[in-house]
Amino acid sequence: MSVQGILKRLKDCIKKWNINQNGNIESKIKRAEKELEELEEIGDDTGQALNMAVKLHELYNIREQMLKQKARVQWDLEGDKNTRFYHQAIQKRRKKNCIRKVWWKGKWLYSPTRIKDAFLTYFKDFFSNKTRNIAFGVGELLSVKLSMEEAEWIQTDLTKDELHTALTQLGHNKAHGLDGMTTEFLIKWWDNLSDSFMKTVLDFMNGRCVPYGMSAAAISLIPKKLCPE
Repeated sequence: MSVQGILKRLKDCIKKWNINQNGNIESKIKRAEKELEELEEIGDDTGQALNMAVKLHELYNIREQMLKQKARVQWDLEGDKNTRFYHQAIQKRRKKNCIRKVWWKGKWLYSPTRIKDAFLTYFKDFFSNKTRNIAFGVGELLSVKLSMEEAEWIQTDLTKDELHTALTQLGHNKAHGLDGMTTEFLIKWWDNLSDSFMKTVLDFMNGRCVPYGMSAAAISLIPKKLCPE
């Protein structure tokens, strides 16, 4: 099976597992908090209150992990129930990266929908314009030439060991692709995925088409100003 097929099936399984395992985490937390309060009010001495408290803290940990991934901040408060910190970090990041207006064709656009359409139109034209002139030649970018030995080495087929080494040198939990899988996932399950992954990489390097879906990309507009326009 291809890497694309494996990841697609895995993603479907993870979605089902997440729903069955976690469900609506906020609803579960509220329900557990209410049950714990009721047990404490009646003075439960059967151990149910203690078990419910353990369950509640497990739910807190799950929620904190989810917020940790969204916030993209360094986890400096191991073990602390600091949900407010993560909510503030998420809101601050969203506010900082928000583009509230854009200058397009001689006027300001404020509507989020019209701003999105303007960006879509711009980049669609930018990436589909086949008549765009390049102001420099490729030779100007290459100041150092390869030796004959280096040129021959580049043309040799990639090996599994070389590919695995390249993966381990990448940031293991950096921005993932549209499939949600990080480099750490590929490294951890290398023994299971190496054959399919190797075939996909070699197909690409030998000029074959990349399977539909694997070549998809998302353009993320990251403002470089505190108040982007």
